[in-house]
Amino acid sequence: MRTVLFVQISSGMGGASHSLLLLASRLHRYGYRPIIAGQQDREGLWHEADLRGIRYYPLFLTSWARSDNTIADLRYLPNRLNSIQRVAGICARESVTLVHTNLPFCLEGALAAKLLGLPHVMHVRDEFSPLYRTYWGGTRGAVVGISRMSDRVIAVSRNIKHSFDKHGVGDRVRVVPNAVEVPPVPAGYDPRTVRQSFRLPPCGPLVGVFGSVAARKGQIDFVRAMKAILATRPSAHAIIVGDAVDSYGQEVKKETASLALSERVHFIPHQANVWPLLRAVDIVVVPSRAEGFGRIIVEGMAAGKPVVASAVGGILDIVQHEENGLLVPSARPDELARAVLRLLKDASLARRLGERGAECARERYGPEAHVRRVVAVYDELVSG
Repeated sequence: MRTVLFVQISSGMGGASHSLLLLASRLHRYGYRPIIAGQQDREGLWHEADLRGIRYYPLFLTSWARSDNTIADLRYLPNRLNSIQRVAGICARESVTLVHTNLPFCLEGALAAKLLGLPHVMHVRDEFSPLYRTYWGGTRGAVVGISRMSDRVIAVSRNIKHSFDKHGVGDRVRVVPNAVEVPPVPAGYDPRTVRQSFRLPPCGPLVGVFGSVAARKGQIDFVRAMKAILATRPSAHAIIVGDAVDSYGQEVKKETASLALSERVHFIPHQANVWPLLRAVDIVVVPSRAEGFGRIIVEGMAAGKPVVASAVGGILDIVQHEENGLLVPSARPDELARAVLRLLKDASLARRLGERGAECARERYGPEAHVRRVVAVYDELVSG
């Protein structure tokens, strides 16, 4: 049994952490034992790893992305050097075969693997866009630099691979889309009851936007589109699911109020289990201005919902216009409104796109197919 050490810089249960757990919990079937080195936060990823019986090593990890505060970066240097030493120690103690850094900018995994002569895999889940300021703000060169230290780079979309191609390192990149694990519909599930539990009308058109409330996700474009949607379908309601607490979230709420939409656009905090709400909406909208993959698109498809999404980034790998969803130009509320209204008017089209999307999610984005693709990358590096 070979051992894979995952190094994960984020502690919360975002998309990257969900993907890590989905992969790690299935690796033993393919001859690999997973262990995780991550943040010291006892909740989130650490807790979920414990529930699955996956050994977890808490570390102090910080992003190596270039910031505007050089003094703060230098202050973290001793902790970073100690973390590299600790990752190397874990590799030795656990007889690690391969190191898999689950997000860029966690250089501890890459450097420890380099020092020990172990294969290193870097997972890139977001596209090279200024809108991904947390990841890419002025740091594209750093990502490419870390990729040169990696034996393989896993990109979740062809769009991300193309970015590496432009920098001459595309030969080591393998495209492996994210997977989605679909929970069974609970016995007695009733979408009307779910809607009422969130103080939403039990009946009538309901459009949903799910995910981080951030500029790159384009929620403000959706709010503006709702103004036009309501002019034609005044009975429609919408939900924006995600924590709208930072400056952009407040901007979206302010725009909602200024357009007199506060009674129609409902803000719901982040949900650990989004499936009850996802199954309760009529249409899933993904108005992103930049998107590395678009997990919520696959989840919406898996729930049998028609999807309207921006034609950007990794979304183009998932949605084929008129085949399994509708694509619209990004940052165009008018086009977004037109597509949503089209689905609200044409029930047969909405049903057909929902059914075809469910087939697509099942055939292309199932967990086992994803794990086999990642294992194939591992096997390239460790076989023989």
